[in-house]
Order: sequence, then structure tokens, then C-alpha cells
Amino acid sequence: MESDFHSREWKTRFSSVERMMLVFQFLDDPTVKQGSILQSILTNAFCFLISSMDDINTAVANRANILLESLHDGSLKLLCWCLEQQFDSFICDRPLLLHSIMALHHHPWLTKRKIISWKFFFNRFDALYLEAQLSLQRAGELIEPLDLKASHMSNESFNKKLQKAREAFKRYAPSRPTYRIIGILASDRMNNQQASQEEAYVALFMQRCSELNDYDGETHSLLLTTLMQFLAQPDLAQLSDDKFQSQIQNLVLRHLSLLLGYGPTERAFCVTPQKLRSSATFNAFLSALPQVLDRNLAIGATLLPMTLSLMIFCPAPPSKANGPGGNSWLQCHGQAGVPIIMHG
Repeated sequence: MESDFHSREWKTRFSSVERMMLVFQFLDDPTVKQGSILQSILTNAFCFLISSMDDINTAVANRANILLESLHDGSLKLLCWCLEQQFDSFICDRPLLLHSIMALHHHPWLTKRKIISWKFFFNRFDALYLEAQLSLQRAGELIEPLDLKASHMSNESFNKKLQKAREAFKRYAPSRPTYRIIGILASDRMNNQQASQEEAYVALFMQRCSELNDYDGETHSLLLTTLMQFLAQPDLAQLSDDKFQSQIQNLVLRHLSLLLGYGPTERAFCVTPQKLRSSATFNAFLSALPQVLDRNLAIGATLLPMTLSLMIFCPAPPSKANGPGGNSWLQCHGQAGVPIIMHG
């Protein structure tokens, strides 16, 4: 399969696209969900097919686009589920998988079929969060891991997620450095002591961001970029009145704040402006922020308080690392410096 998709002969690549689409049209849901090897094979084939949309040969690219548009909802949903499972299970594949998901999301005829959702981002953040806690646990700094909903170890669903995170961490552990990253408790029932631990873990995470290897750094940046592009679409990123859906949305937006070093509990940043400006998450957030504020007023209003604090805090000089206050001087041609008061 791989050799056919990478063949120099466009006719061979064209034939591969058609053969894989024929397989995808007749996928059996129970069979796929029971076999992890089959899921990996389908994920690999689906990524090849998605990349064919940008094939150098027009005939191959057009054929891949047309056939993807004709893929029925059941198969498309199952294949996207396979991508998500691969993301949670294999750390080194995550940048490629996120690129594939973004390509599907931006496809003009597939956008309406909701390739990504609030639940997608919640599950991805949840997986990264559990892996981070396993790193803390390995270093002896955490006793009992929790998910974003603060589920207990007696919860069967939580145990399945934890086992998957352990397996993914174990597969990749030999090639990754032992570093301490985020460990934030996401329960709404946190007491003051837990809130202090939250802020400390945020600072620890931002401090260690520079130690992330290529896969981890690119994963966080791409995931946040994808989230911001999702939030910029009001027809997809809608605030729901449903209790369960609203909880998922709040946890995703809360985690977004935490990744930027902002503690929602104390409404303050727990990192230095220098560290914040050099983080991949900050730059990914800032680059897509104008689109979110312009296109999705409801989400923009929700993010605005944190965004204003971020705009005030991030330019602060190193000498004002413990607070957002500071003066920056704008040097103009032929004029004396004009003071710009950041915050008092």
C-alpha cells in the first residue's frame, strides 16, 4: 500500500486511491473497533488518502477529493475515530495525525460534517493530561493521577483511559527525556490548597516547555492551532445550554487558559513574561486570536477577560517578572522615547 501511494507512476497512485476508497465504503464498525492492528492499518491508509488530495498530479488529487466527498457518514466517522485512537496510543504519530485531521477539517465539502468537535479536543487534552501526570508519578511527585473530570480510580472508564496512557507513555518512554510537565486538577470542587497546587503546576509546565522534544512541542502547538481554528467557526464552536456539553466546553476552555500559564482560580499568570512569549502554545494562540474574536462573538466574549490580561502581561520586561506592571518605551525617529504604561 505504501509503495503504491508513493509510486512515481501517477496511474499507480490513482489506482491506490480508488482501491482504498472501495475498502472504506464497506467497513464494519464492530470488527474495526475490536482490532487495534486493523485500526492502525486503516489509519495509515486514511492518512495516505488524505495526503493524495494534494497530489502533484491533478487527476490523482481530484479523484481523492471527489471520493472523499462521496464517503458516507458512517465510514467517515469510523475512520476519524481510528485517527483519534492512534493519537492516544502512539505519541510519535501525533503531528502527522493532526495535520491529516486539519486537512479534513478544511476540506470545503467536509467541514459541514463536523470532523472535529468539543469532545474531540476534550479527549485529546485528557490524554495529554494523563500522560503528564504519569511523568510526575514516575518522578515521585504525584501519588494518584486524575483525568480532567477528576474521576476516581474506581471508575471503569477512567481506568481504561489510564491504561491506554500508560501504554502510550511506555512505548515512547525510552526515546523521550524524563521531564515534569503539567499536573492541574480540573475539578470544580477544588479547595484553596488544591488551587495553589494548580498554579504551581502551571508554572512548572511552562518552565519545562523548552525541554519538550520535537514531537511533544509540535503536538501542543498543532493541537492549540486546531482548537483556535475550530473556535473561529461559530457554526461549529457553539456554547451549549446542555449540562453535559457545557461541562465539556468549560473544561476545554479552562485547559486552554492553563496551557497559557493563566490560573483561572486566582486570575493571574504563574510564569514570567519571557517564558510565556517563548512558548509554542502562546504563539499558536496569538496567531489565531484575531479570527476567533472577529468571527465568533460568543467565544470571543468568553475568552476576552483572559485575553486582556494576556495582552497586558506578555510585553512586561524581565525585571517585572513577578507582576504585569512595567514601562515600555517606544523609540520614534527623531523624537524622544514615548512612555507606554502597561499596567500599574
